[in-house]
Amino acid sequence: MSITELFPYIPFTDDGLFALVPLIILGCGGTLSLMLAPLEKKGELISRLIAMATLLASAITLCLQSEAQQVVGGVLLVGAKTSYLMLALHVVAAFALFLLSGEDKKESLLAESSPLVIYALCGMCLLISSHHLLFQFIAIEIMSLAIYVLVTMRRTHKSSAEAGMKYFILGSIASATFLYGSALIYGSTGFFTLPEIALAPTTVLKTAGFVLVIAGLLFKVGAVPFHGWVPDVYEGSSLPVTGFMAAAVKFAAFTVLANVAAAGFADETGLVIKWILTVAAALTMAWGNFAALTQRGLKRLLAYSSVAHTGYLIVGVIAAGATAGAPVALYLIFYAFATLGAFACLQTLAPGSDDVPIEALAGRGLTHPFTSAGLTLFLFGMAGIPMTAGFIGKYLVFGSGVTSGHVPLVVLGVLTSVAAVYYYLRIVVSLYMKPVESGHPAPALKFGAAVVTLICMATTIYYGLAPANIISFFEKL
Repeated sequence: MSITELFPYIPFTDDGLFALVPLIILGCGGTLSLMLAPLEKKGELISRLIAMATLLASAITLCLQSEAQQVVGGVLLVGAKTSYLMLALHVVAAFALFLLSGEDKKESLLAESSPLVIYALCGMCLLISSHHLLFQFIAIEIMSLAIYVLVTMRRTHKSSAEAGMKYFILGSIASATFLYGSALIYGSTGFFTLPEIALAPTTVLKTAGFVLVIAGLLFKVGAVPFHGWVPDVYEGSSLPVTGFMAAAVKFAAFTVLANVAAAGFADETGLVIKWILTVAAALTMAWGNFAALTQRGLKRLLAYSSVAHTGYLIVGVIAAGATAGAPVALYLIFYAFATLGAFACLQTLAPGSDDVPIEALAGRGLTHPFTSAGLTLFLFGMAGIPMTAGFIGKYLVFGSGVTSGHVPLVVLGVLTSVAAVYYYLRIVVSLYMKPVESGHPAPALKFGAAVVTLICMATTIYYGLAPANIISFFEKL
């Protein structure tokens, strides 16, 4: 088959071109920010300001897109739902830029960190809106390459280079697995677009392709047994990069995982996919939580906590079936705010070294009451304590699991969530019930971290107390 048959020429309409404007703005703004970053005088500041302006301009154009439409012959699907998911990612990227602005000089982060955040965001937005396997692969690579470089930005830390190399090698294998699975699906169905693939007859080749594609995506979300990179990458990255990666990469990867799984659930292939995801969810919830119980470092504890949340989200993907699940989208949004808020607090409470021990937070509840209260709130949200947005997210995901008949998975999720409360409370106990250690001086509160903490606290509390509006809103999309 020729390249023209694979990608036939489709003329752009004005509406179709306008739908691509946010991506065009991100690409052009990121390039301009990257070009000005190496300037000797205030290059980093100019680069970051351009990155923030790019985010604002892209977000404004997203707010103007409401009608669902297919762009480039169904390759991209834009509309209200994708626009709001992209807006959530824009907020996460803005928070990451705020946190990067407060990073200590001793971390030796390069000025190019801001445009790399924009490039990663561009890949994520393309990934969310794409329903074409090859375009999803391209979007994954745009996102991943930027994240690989961000992970290695701490030039004075050997663990950063090690984490980046490990992430790059394993990520390349996952991408190759995704691409090979896509080739098998195309060889079986003759299509790369998910709606047409869902309607194609079931064959062994198609099922094998879906298995490989799902395996590649399970790596990106950090599911067991493809989670080995998560703790090392979290430990080697700077706190802002870790927070951005934990919130945004999981957000984008789970969105495409839900779309691909929905296409597979449409026929007999869904039985195999459901079995794979069920096993992955059970192993991920169990291993993520119980591995976190043994961790003494904050970053590695939160890394295994992230693995556990991946298991909860997979339950939501299974429960959604062939439909787009509002519970998964809401869980991702609530989790993103809690995660970024937690890393913003840690930037003030425990900056610096590769992985700060939990004991380093001893007595911070007295020296830093605002930040400690914020960290406690975010940890309670991750644990699913009532009156937090995290509780609403878990309630929706587990509720959908019960409704769809996956009660054993939900029971396992609830039991492992109880174990999670223990290791989150270890951090709270260290904050408020242990004396300050002399070897860990109290750092000053950073402006960027304070802004992110305040906004994330307000969001976590508000949606924990009054979630009805946002739930009904996403259910209507």
